[in-house]
Amino acid sequence: MFGQSGFRPMGSQGLRMAPMANGHGSAVRMGQATSAAAWWPSEGLATVQAWDALLARTAKLADKNAQTQILDWVGRSDTPSSPAERYQVVVNDINSQFSPSTDAEISSLRQRLNQLESFLNQLEAKVKAAEQSSGALPASSEARSTPEQDMMMECVTAGIALLGLIILPLVLD
Repeated sequence: MFGQSGFRPMGSQGLRMAPMANGHGSAVRMGQATSAAAWWPSEGLATVQAWDALLARTAKLADKNAQTQILDWVGRSDTPSSPAERYQVVVNDINSQFSPSTDAEISSLRQRLNQLESFLNQLEAKVKAAEQSSGALPASSEARSTPEQDMMMECVTAGIALLGLIILPLVLD
C-alpha cells in the first residue's frame, strides 16, 4: 500500500482473479445457472437446523408418551434408512464439506436431502399434533436456582477452600 514514493493504490496488483461461479472469469448474469449444486450446502444446513429445532420442541412436549413415540419413530443413527440415519448422513456431508462434482454425486446428494426433507415434514406433523393435543411444557418449568441455593453453594465452596487451606500445610510437612 505504501511504497517508496508514498501512497500507491493497490488496484489489481497482487490480486488474482478467482474463477466466478460460472467457472469462467466473467460475472454471472441474472437467470444464468451458477452450478448444478448451487443449493448445497445452504439447503442441507437449513434442513438440519429445522430438524434440530423440531427435536428441541419434542423434548418440551408435555405428554411424555407422545414424546417417546416420536423419538422411537426417529430411531437411531445406526439403523439404516431410519430418519436419524438420514439426518446423520446429511450432517456428515456438511461436516466433511462435501462438494459434489459429477452428475451422479449431485443426484445422490439431492436424493439424500430429499429423503431427510420428507422425514422432516413427517416429524413436523407429529410434533404439531402432539403439541395441539397435550401442549408443551412452559419455559418456567425448567430447573432454576434460588437465592437460597446460590448462598448455600457459596458457603459450601468457601468451606471446601478453607478446609483445603487447613489441610495443605499438614500434607506438605
